[in-house]
Amino acid sequence: MLPYRIVRWINEVYPLTVFFLYLGMFLLTFAVCFLIPVVGILALLFAIFALIPAVGLWQILQASERWLARGLIRGRVCPGCGKPLAEDPSTASDCLACGAAYETNGARVVV
Repeated sequence: MLPYRIVRWINEVYPLTVFFLYLGMFLLTFAVCFLIPVVGILALLFAIFALIPAVGLWQILQASERWLARGLIRGRVCPGCGKPLAEDPSTASDCLACGAAYETNGARVVV
């Protein structure tokens, strides 16, 4: 359950972290682009090509979160809090304690 919580936290923080890194890079590039225009062009190229590994890593993190959640759901344990899940495993698994809902593939359901 602890590895699931760690991966879930990283999944929640990762998009915002990448956004603020890009925002910081924009501000730095804007401050320097009038003095050294080549830096602005290189920063633009880096930003475009850095999106590919950033999105790929996020997809891997989401897949690992679903994989970890599926193992816990099969054991009828809530991945978020560790309490027992509701008895009907046909469509979605609902936690009686924390109210979280999970699909059968391990994805969290936003309620």
